Amino acid sequence: MLSMFSHEIEINDSMLSNAYGHVHHAESIKLIEQGRNAYLVSKGLPHESLHTENIYIVVTNIHAEYLREVKKGKHFSRVLALMVKGKNIIVTQDLIKESGKVCVKAEVTLVCMSGTLRRTVAIPEKLLSFLVISQDN
Repeated sequence: MLSMFSHEIEINDSMLSNAYGHVHHAESIKLIEQGRNAYLVSKGLPHESLHTENIYIVVTNIHAEYLREVKKGKHFSRVLALMVKGKNIIVTQDLIKESGKVCVKAEVTLVCMSGTLRRTVAIPEKLLSFLVISQDN
């Protein structure tokens, strides 16, 4: 699958689990998130612009498949696809080694939450216009 966006990440010794010598699975989720956030910023929509409207993009589901160890060195957190299903934004991502071998595959479901109502709201048009999305309604 071709990448829509790729964010370079350098894995250093401080990110490695002492017990295993590779990145802990929870840290891999953070690396995936870095790529997703960098994608939004690259599209001109940093989270702060939504926060001023009291709208927050929150994760409701993450499915991750760990295929290889994430060790020290250059990696890329990629956004592969985005799809809107109702109020959900489904993001397909991966974390790959510099060699191109996939370490982690992930599908992340996001929703927009109103900071005032404290519940899910429709995706603002402002957000939709910044994303390259194939809609599946």
